[in-house]
Amino acid sequence: MARGVGKRRQAVPGSDLLRLQLRMARLGMDWAEMATGAAAVIARRTWMMAQPARLADPELALMVTEKMAAVGEAAERASRHALKRKRRSRSVGSGSGSDAAAALDATVGLAASCLSPFHRRVRANVKRLGRKHG
Repeated sequence: MARGVGKRRQAVPGSDLLRLQLRMARLGMDWAEMATGAAAVIARRTWMMAQPARLADPELALMVTEKMAAVGEAAERASRHALKRKRRSRSVGSGSGSDAAAALDATVGLAASCLSPFHRRVRANVKRLGRKHG
């Protein structure tokens, strides 16, 4: 049967590996964006703390509350991910040749999922601080 003719789509050789590589690249880019954004947010907030008139700014209270919320969300995501993996491993079984690739894919998924709450907040902070205090 010719490719694309049947009802089931056949996997292109190497497509899973390419998808995994793209997910890993995206994770790296998100991490780099978060790291540089966090440095900018830290610099801006440190500048604000050095000015006594700005110490009452609610922005400074966000330093604690946003991190607590991000940690809680990341922990929830990690728990959901672990439960999903546990259910999937029971239903699929073991012994397939792609166990290592599946484990790597799951690990990248977990890392991306847990990074997301922090990344999202850092992006929002960069945007807000640039607009509010620029």
